[in-house]
Amino acid sequence: MTKSAPLSLKPPVFFDPSGKRWRKILAALVASLLLMVLTVVSILPAASAPVWKGQENQSAEYPRQLLSTADLRNIPRIGPDGGFAFDRIALIERVDGKVLLKDPFSSTVWRKPQRMKLS
Repeated sequence: MTKSAPLSLKPPVFFDPSGKRWRKILAALVASLLLMVLTVVSILPAASAPVWKGQENQSAEYPRQLLSTADLRNIPRIGPDGGFAFDRIALIERVDGKVLLKDPFSSTVWRKPQRMKLS
């Protein structure tokens, strides 16, 4: 019969009889979790924000509000400053071989262009 080797009474390598190691591991885990949550909370508003600013003065009431201020010097114009500015926007329509200039919002015919060849 062979004799078995006596059992070693040495504790395992990572055994901590004081129990402080679990507190350190738990504290590190909570700190890393808190760091991840704070990172997401700080990045989320910037990541979900719109890329461009919303357009201003796009409501249907804006032209009336602008004209009611009676500030004719600061009314926005389409075109270069101090130069030619568009007075109106026209819709070109061809009806029975005739070319008509119409208001695109009310379909009022302003005029029939003369001396202008549109192809």
